[in-house]
Amino acid sequence: MIIAVPALRTLGNILTARDEYAQAAIDCGVLEAFTQLLDHPKKAIRKEICWSISNVTAGNSGQIQRCLDIGLIDKIVSIMSTASLDLRSEAVWCLSNSTAQATPEQIKALVEKGIIQAIGSVLESRDPRTLVVALEGCNFILKCGQEHLLNEQGQNPMVIVAEQCGLVDKIEQL
Repeated sequence: MIIAVPALRTLGNILTARDEYAQAAIDCGVLEAFTQLLDHPKKAIRKEICWSISNVTAGNSGQIQRCLDIGLIDKIVSIMSTASLDLRSEAVWCLSNSTAQATPEQIKALVEKGIIQAIGSVLESRDPRTLVVALEGCNFILKCGQEHLLNEQGQNPMVIVAEQCGLVDKIEQL
C-alpha cells in the first residue's frame, strides 16, 4: 500500500501525456487492471484509479471505445450510484471527460449505460470544480444530441432522458 498510490500516480501521469504513451499503456492491459482495482478496499487506491481513468477518457474516441468495450464505464457508473461523494467527485471526471471526444454513437451508448443519472448524482456537491466538470459533461451530451441524434419528431433524445431522470430539476436547483 505504501508504494501503490505513488505508483498509480506515476502511471496516471504517463496516461496524461501524449496519446501514443497512453495507447501503449492501454495495449499493455492497464485498463483491465484498473477495472479490477476499482473494487480495491482502500478508497485512496480507487480515487487514484479514477484519476488515471479520467486521463484515458480525456483521450481519443478509440480510447473511449476501449473503456466502453471492457465494461470500465459500467464500473464507473456503478461507483457513481454507491460511493461516497468524495469518490464520486473524482469518478465524475471519468464520465465527463468521456463525453468531450466521444462520437455520437458513443454518446448514445454512454447515455444508455446511465451516464446522465451518474453525472447528476454529484450535483449536490458544494465543490465548484466538481459542479463545473459535471455540467460540462451534461453540456457535451445535450449538445451532441441536438446536433446529431434528433428523433423523428425533431426532439433531442438526450433532453428527454435528462428530464426523465430529474437532471433538469437538479440543474434548475443549482
